[in-house]
Amino acid sequence: MPAGFGNTGLQTAFAYVTIEQVRAEGFPDTIIPDDRLRKLIRMVSHWINRLTHQWFLPIRLRAKVDGARGSVAHLPNMIPILDLFSLRFFKDGLIDLELPDVAYQVKPRYVMMMTHTMRLPTIPHFVILDGVFGWLVDDFTKTQVRTVAPLIVSMADVTGIPDPKEVLVNSVDGIYAGDAILIGSEPEPLSYPAIVTGVVTTAPLKIIFEPVVPFSMPTGTKITRYGRVPDRIQQAMMMLIRDMIQGGYGQTGSYDTSESPGGIGTRLNSESVEGYSYSLSPLKAINSPGGGAITTGNATVDDILTEFTADAGGIFIGYA
Repeated sequence: MPAGFGNTGLQTAFAYVTIEQVRAEGFPDTIIPDDRLRKLIRMVSHWINRLTHQWFLPIRLRAKVDGARGSVAHLPNMIPILDLFSLRFFKDGLIDLELPDVAYQVKPRYVMMMTHTMRLPTIPHFVILDGVFGWLVDDFTKTQVRTVAPLIVSMADVTGIPDPKEVLVNSVDGIYAGDAILIGSEPEPLSYPAIVTGVVTTAPLKIIFEPVVPFSMPTGTKITRYGRVPDRIQQAMMMLIRDMIQGGYGQTGSYDTSESPGGIGTRLNSESVEGYSYSLSPLKAINSPGGGAITTGNATVDDILTEFTADAGGIFIGYA
């Protein structure tokens, strides 16, 4: 599929919490090293996407959608629109028509034609929404800065070259730790979402972020702050990561003691000394949803995720 035309499949690197946040919860690298933790964060982030049918970072897309003779256009999962650059009718070799801004109005999750008498084409994937999409909070203030040095991804320690987890910028005004940013302005995979972990407010100005950008970018690259990952999504992430680590995922050693499997202490109900016997509570479904059930195996997390479905977003389209 060409760059930019997609619905954020597994090629998108979603990471809703940072390694720094997980470490602060009491899981040092002696339990799970950075490389395994990075994979776990991405796995759990995709898990949340699957159960909510939403995503929670800013993703730049040129998304082909259906008009279906309605007066609204939207992504199939009704993901919130953070920025819309254009709405076009497009069919290779047939038509490429960009509608003027006065022809439509951008709503939180869909684009509405200014007149109900205008009907979008019935041909599948004939409408292209070019914009930035994602469910963020505190998204009413968009801040944009530019890099003042190349962002070079290299394992070599070259003096004067920024680390690929930090970048020199012309300003840090309006950007704070915890903000969700989009690095670059091209459709994915040529732009990259990240979470700010810190800013340097004295010269040289820097933005520090996670995860590592997987490709180099030139001087003048746009970095846009679109909002923040919802706190409840981050809470769900931390609970699932805790469950997975305590269940033994990715560990270099055991979690509770050097003799017991990871997480066994959290399941111990009773034990007796003579002849030694013990009873354990059943294992939770910590590795994946099981038995076809749409669940994480953690009831509290399931409750949180019900707040972040398209229906929970208060969507109502009575005129499409």
